[in-house]
Amino acid sequence: MQKKRSILFILSSVSFLFFLLSCASFTPPEGVLNVPLSRDQYKPLVQTSKFSEYKGQTIIFDSIDIDAKDVENMYYLNGEQTVGYTLFYKTGGIQQPVVSFFWYALQKTFNSIGIDVKEGGPIKNAAQLNLKIMFLTDQKAIFKASLLRNGYLIMQKDITVSKKFPPTNDVPQLTKNAFEFIDLIAETILGDPDFKREFFSEKGRI
Repeated sequence: MQKKRSILFILSSVSFLFFLLSCASFTPPEGVLNVPLSRDQYKPLVQTSKFSEYKGQTIIFDSIDIDAKDVENMYYLNGEQTVGYTLFYKTGGIQQPVVSFFWYALQKTFNSIGIDVKEGGPIKNAAQLNLKIMFLTDQKAIFKASLLRNGYLIMQKDITVSKKFPPTNDVPQLTKNAFEFIDLIAETILGDPDFKREFFSEKGRI
């Protein structure tokens, strides 16, 4: 009976903690314009014809990690630190960590191109992508991209994504820009000559 009570106490404590976290709001500092981004509102607008060779390909999108200064777990800022982006699973839902938001957003973008994205492997001869965020604002990002096949590292390099957007404090426009920047991240990774060459290469195949 005592053991059963202990288990019930642990379960109720975990549930209560999850409830508190789901209700908590992790927003940018006071004075910083807050722009909420919901993953369900993101509609990829990548020109699929530019990446037709990827259609039908399988990729293991293993993980996104982060090693960037000035990027919080639940939001990121613009370069001037005057605008902050809080991230959500869906409109009106709970907040989502930066790495999780970008994983699912990029999965959505890759799917729109026709790539079959798997969360894990192993899958024989399928390319496996790991991304690490080294720098992130709303107009520039640096990713360390690692591409593996059958556990063999076939490429690792820093990929820089940048676009200059006109200055604005209009939240709908900033939201549109942020989603456009996600499109650009996917386009830059898939269009990188080294990435493309090694993705379709025979390296690591068995």
